[in-house]
Amino acid sequence: MVAYEIIIIQRCLGNSLLAVEELKSQRHRSLYQLWLKWKEDKYVPHKSQINPLEIGAETLPYLAILEVVNDGVDYLYRLVGTALVHAIDKDFTGETIVNFFGRHDELSVLEGYEQARKSQLPLVDTGDFRDKSREFISYQRLILPFELDDEVRIFLACFDFDRVDFPSFIGH
Repeated sequence: MVAYEIIIIQRCLGNSLLAVEELKSQRHRSLYQLWLKWKEDKYVPHKSQINPLEIGAETLPYLAILEVVNDGVDYLYRLVGTALVHAIDKDFTGETIVNFFGRHDELSVLEGYEQARKSQLPLVDTGDFRDKSREFISYQRLILPFELDDEVRIFLACFDFDRVDFPSFIGH
């Protein structure tokens, strides 16, 4: 297994909904438009609105579904798409963020979900995974909140990746 260091470069969160044009990725724009459709006149859509057929086969591999556990202290990966499994080199479905990323002393990945839970708004952030083979995966993550039992408890996270090699001077 490859150990990853996650660096959050930027976090974009306001007190209002994102504009579709703010999203760089077509995959994120399409998914966000679905989320807006699913929420209708509610603040956030219900978990039951998530429809894989509407999301589409080209986007599903880049998704993770997470659920709030331990009173918001942690998040459980209910589903992890195959593109995420390939990028991380491990299927972490059924693991919590603390259990999976805590082994690598990197829990900043929790922050995005916590901000989206507290604000009940979509969030976009970017970051990097670094592995010991000196490979580098840059990502942009769209986090969409969903309601379960009258509170925000479910998140749909969609990732876009850009994999590049580290410059030779990094880590020396």
